[in-house]
Amino acid sequence: MKKVNSSLIFLVILVFACKSKNPQVDHLIIPEESTNSATLSSLVQEVSYIPLTGDPSQLPNEIDKAMFMDQLIILGDFNFSQSLYAFDKQSGEFVPMPLRKGEGPNEAREISDFWIDKNFIYVLDGIGRKILPIKFENGGFILQDPIGLELPLRKFAKIDSGFVGITGGGQDFTLVFVNPNGKVTTKHLPFSIEYLMNPINPFHQVKDGEKSTTLLHTQFSPIIYKVDQGELVEFKRFSYGGEPLAFPAKTDYPLDQEGFNQFRSTLQSQPSFFTLFEKTANQFLLFHILNEVPKMALVDGDSGVSFSFQNIKNDISFDQPFPKVIGINEDKFVAFISKEQINPTSAEFENASLKTIIDSNPNSLIFLVQFKLRLNSE
Repeated sequence: MKKVNSSLIFLVILVFACKSKNPQVDHLIIPEESTNSATLSSLVQEVSYIPLTGDPSQLPNEIDKAMFMDQLIILGDFNFSQSLYAFDKQSGEFVPMPLRKGEGPNEAREISDFWIDKNFIYVLDGIGRKILPIKFENGGFILQDPIGLELPLRKFAKIDSGFVGITGGGQDFTLVFVNPNGKVTTKHLPFSIEYLMNPINPFHQVKDGEKSTTLLHTQFSPIIYKVDQGELVEFKRFSYGGEPLAFPAKTDYPLDQEGFNQFRSTLQSQPSFFTLFEKTANQFLLFHILNEVPKMALVDGDSGVSFSFQNIKNDISFDQPFPKVIGINEDKFVAFISKEQINPTSAEFENASLKTIIDSNPNSLIFLVQFKLRLNSE
């Protein structure tokens, strides 16, 4: 009898152990595409707008990245103005930063990226091979001594052991970890056409309560990595149609446009070209291309939906098929809106919340919109 009880106990343990290893737990599932059309307002909730003000000559027309401090909103434009912009979190007013362009030791030749850690803003000068730390204390900025980099970086994040970054051209490896003095400690991801192009924001800081995780995604790898502990660790893999996305079978194409096109043609049968990925604790957005059609996946826990761009009507920011998401603020996605790029001829615009916000803030030329996904509604 004791043997039977022991066997039953073992069987129960085995069943629960097998259930705990459900592969879905380790996957970020890209939902199957819906053929229906939808307005964006039916897919989001808790939408709020933040007007930003300042001298028009000081305001950006484009923004690629947003991060938030206790008192400030920091925005980065890495393509057009190659500048950072600070705004007071309460008033939305422009706050000047002591960051200058130039060749000097405390100046940046190019602003390639930035990262916020506690009360520090770390600014990456990719061409100048350095990081400029700026401390925000007692309502003011204090420029710290620059950190020279052993290798050029294109994008980066601050972690406890130093920094992690995607390297510049001509390197044998795509990803490196460096110590607080800018010296390389380890190298990862052998350079190939798979990593030739990187998204504008490959590093992400995801907070779940007091826990913070730094993630990395690239444009063609189906794996999201954790990088906050000074090592490259698989976090989750994208899954589509009930199967994990496959790694590219061949990546040794010539590093030119023709080789890139050939490489991409091998990935048409599954989602790839992940140019946008943003994640909160329970939700994520993913822009990807499948069979040459751009799609947006929206996922909230176990619920999700994908739309081709032509089937989404943007009645939130009225500027493009989907708002330009540039970061997260706690559990909300953050997108950038320029007044000049809004299409006011849309039929829904006249009665939209955004129009009310614009009319109420005539001195604001740019806005941020925050929202959460709502995919479980009727």
